[in-house]
Amino acid sequence: MFRVFVESVEMKHQIMAIAAGLLFGIWPLFMNKSNLSGFVTCVVVSCIQLTLLITPALMDTSSLYRANWTMTIIAAVIATGGVVIFNTLLSEAMPAKVGILFVVMLVAQTCPPAIYSIIVNRGITWMQAVGFSAAIVAAIFLCYPSSSPQQNQTKANPLSDNAPKDQVP
Repeated sequence: MFRVFVESVEMKHQIMAIAAGLLFGIWPLFMNKSNLSGFVTCVVVSCIQLTLLITPALMDTSSLYRANWTMTIIAAVIATGGVVIFNTLLSEAMPAKVGILFVVMLVAQTCPPAIYSIIVNRGITWMQAVGFSAAIVAAIFLCYPSSSPQQNQTKANPLSDNAPKDQVP
């Protein structure tokens, strides 16, 4: 279990959110340089994660008995779709574009929980409306094509400029 000695549970959660954000922000920059295809990346990462997480998970099996398996399966299927799409993006994008594409993905990623929050809280504040508007404008500007033709190309295979990655001898 993740333990941080801080003054309050709220501060602990904020530190954990920052740490997770930093780790989620860093790993795609490395994965983009792995030369793995999207689906292969998903399997390799899943195997490594399973290896790293199996021991701590086996120490806390009590949650398996109280789990809502319907929600667990739905979440896993949705997460799998997102992971496959994201890892395919990482395997195809030029390294110079990964940062911007990641920011666009994060802007899109904030929408469902923000909408959920509005529904649960039964309304939206003026500041939240401004935040949504700013996020939409940011996504539009970030998706606007750059003027550099080199940045708009897809990543070339290091062994062959014409052969798809899966067909490299």
